[in-house]
Amino acid sequence: MGEDGIKTTFSKGEGDIGIVEGAMGLYDGLGYDSKCSTYDLSKVLNIPIILVITPKAQSNTLCAELLGILNYKNANIKGVVLNNISEGYYQLLKKIIEKNTTLKVLGYMPKDERIMLGSRHLGLIQSSEIEDLDKKISLSSKILEEVIQRFLRRN
Repeated sequence: MGEDGIKTTFSKGEGDIGIVEGAMGLYDGLGYDSKCSTYDLSKVLNIPIILVITPKAQSNTLCAELLGILNYKNANIKGVVLNNISEGYYQLLKKIIEKNTTLKVLGYMPKDERIMLGSRHLGLIQSSEIEDLDKKISLSSKILEEVIQRFLRRN
């Protein structure tokens, strides 16, 4: 598409919020540099990044990884959402991340086998291949709404 094509396509959207989903890692693009990566798109469109990350049995090491991501190219990361974790793990990681980095932890998506999507090399299985995709999307929405409601009641 090139830079002009990206800007033109993005400007056709309606509303106050635009969500740009990236592929692979934040800085992964064509393979040899960050061109065409999510990071690159954020620069082209001049939009902030909300990093969604799935922690795996780590706490302080996750902070080191996040600091590396933050400092690698000075990305405009405004916050992080933790994916596929329990509420207890979220509470622990939120404290550790906010203590050891400049990032604000904005929330989490709980682990739930019912909404898991399969993957293969370089990404998720295509939506056309997922038999119960609408059900998974609806359930994901319900789970996220429940998490948000619990959070709002506490604060």
